[in-house]
Amino acid sequence: MTEKCFNLVDSPWILVKDQEDHTEEVSLEKVLTNAQDYRDLAGETAAQNAAVLRLLIAINHTVITRMDPPVEDEEEALDRWEEIWEDGRLPEQA
Repeated sequence: MTEKCFNLVDSPWILVKDQEDHTEEVSLEKVLTNAQDYRDLAGETAAQNAAVLRLLIAINHTVITRMDPPVEDEEEALDRWEEIWEDGRLPEQA
């Protein structure tokens, strides 16, 4: 019997809508590295979308504040998030 494997990072499982309103199932890695290309989450319910969004926000917050060098205070955090906002995309190396 073959063992089934599902990787939450690499396997597609998050439903998103792109700018043309097409729905696509993408991986966690893809949704984070291409977040600027998506308009909305497209889960089965609003509660499902909220749960996935909460997960994505938690991952972003953790990764962005721990990037090298790690954020030490509120001012550094605001500066880092401002840089990301101005770039228009999340940093891929993170």
